[in-house]
Amino acid sequence: MQEKDKKIEAADKSLLENAKLITSLRAEIELYQRSNTELKALNQVLKDEHQALQLAFTHLEAKLRKVQDENREIIDRLKQYKSKDAEKMNEENENFVRKKNAKMQKELEDAAKDMRGLSPDSFSLNNVGPVLLCASVPTKPSLKFDAHESEISAVRWSPVDHVVATGGADRRVRLWDVSKGNMASH
Repeated sequence: MQEKDKKIEAADKSLLENAKLITSLRAEIELYQRSNTELKALNQVLKDEHQALQLAFTHLEAKLRKVQDENREIIDRLKQYKSKDAEKMNEENENFVRKKNAKMQKELEDAAKDMRGLSPDSFSLNNVGPVLLCASVPTKPSLKFDAHESEISAVRWSPVDHVVATGGADRRVRLWDVSKGNMASH
């Protein structure tokens, strides 16, 4: 009997340990099932976000294509306008050159008509005034003087008086009276 009791006790002990193990394993299974459910929910959220992002990307891609097409059309129109402007400018330039050439041609024809009335004998030395006979390019300077400390970079005649203004590298402007025959600075 003792042996039976020992076997029963061992069987009870084994049953108790197995019951504890079953309870522990059921708790672990429940934990894994909850974790699996949470992962499935998270996976579904990620799939939904991915799908939303894919739709947004598709929409933005279509919008980009539309903007690129509009940009291409605008550039083509701008090229057409520029081409028309260039053609118009070329046409205006050609008209201007044509008118200028026609005017010059008319002036040349008028000048040629004026010359037809003159005979070669009319160009004798008796008909030419003394100014033309005396005019010549000077071969030597009539007056020489030092105007500035270094080289002269500008010379300007006064339209009113016989005054010359000179500017040099010494950064000074000097006025000279040429009517007196000497170059006295003012």
